[in-house]
Amino acid sequence: MLGTFNNTLLGQVPSDSLLELVTNSSSGAFSLGTFISLDPITYEVRDATTSALISTATLPTGTNAITLDLTGQSLTRFIVTSGALSIVTVTSPSILSANIGVQPSLLELDLSGTSITSIDVSDTNLQLLYLFDTNITSVDVSTSTNLQRLSLYRTGITSIDVSTNTNLLLLLLNNTGITSIDVSNNPLLTHLYLYSTSITSLDVSNNTKLSYLFTMSTAIASIDVSTNVNMRQLLLDHTNITSVDVSNNINMKQLLLDHTSIASVDVSNNPALTHLLLHFTNIASVDVSSNPALVSIRLDSSQLLTSVTLTNGNNTALTPSLVNCPLLTCILVDNKIYSDTNWSSFKDAIAVYSDTTCPP
Repeated sequence: MLGTFNNTLLGQVPSDSLLELVTNSSSGAFSLGTFISLDPITYEVRDATTSALISTATLPTGTNAITLDLTGQSLTRFIVTSGALSIVTVTSPSILSANIGVQPSLLELDLSGTSITSIDVSDTNLQLLYLFDTNITSVDVSTSTNLQRLSLYRTGITSIDVSTNTNLLLLLLNNTGITSIDVSNNPLLTHLYLYSTSITSLDVSNNTKLSYLFTMSTAIASIDVSTNVNMRQLLLDHTNITSVDVSNNINMKQLLLDHTSIASVDVSNNPALTHLLLHFTNIASVDVSSNPALVSIRLDSSQLLTSVTLTNGNNTALTPSLVNCPLLTCILVDNKIYSDTNWSSFKDAIAVYSDTTCPP
């Protein structure tokens, strides 16, 4: 599909072309991108209006970085006419449109950062499709059943159907206009990035391999991650979340709940946890005594916080932030002398460190 261009404007193009890219670059030599092929490939550069041949070349099997010099040209078309492409990475922002022909050997296509507005990948066996930072507003991947990685962030996408992409491992939709997403047919999914979207709800119960879920800066109010035992990073900050149960997420390393209305969280069953962010919340008490791997905890500006237990047996590796917590007067630690010496600026003046008990 050729975006805003049409075949009348662009002249006659070989119907059996494997890849066509339209560019408006006329500022001299520029890098088009990197092409990896399974056999020699031949390409032509033609005037997009008259179809007059500007140049042609044949490249050897393997990896080829292609540089074009289109000085004095306006709209031109780069056409691969023969060869088996395996991986195509286009880096030039001057690319206006792309057309992929029947290309069973093409496994990876990266057009991120270009100016394309649409693309047809129905005749490919793609495993990787990166279109982020483009002007794409929609893409149909229903026939791309081998697709494993799909990146559409910072595009004009408002919806996407991935129900047939059962091999999908990575889905990046952050900073788009999507309002909902169904990932129930993606059991192999490990990475799901939805932050800075208008998503209001999400069901990940079928995604038992999910390890990285980023939904910060959305309107999500609740989420069930009880089946996601492989979860390593759960980012729910700047959402409408009020509670979350992470007791089944024993592999969790990073849990971000800051800037929410969450009032409590139990991390006693998360021994691998390294980062816990709860600042600007309604949290009242926190106990990380079962989290020996913790290296960072932020509780600052938690106006309702009254109880903090940091006795995890590894305070020398921990950096806490407990300032602007007006109700917090005592903090349980491994060693009072160490904390007084090294953490004096990490709390308010009214709070004290104790390695024995804190008053009720």
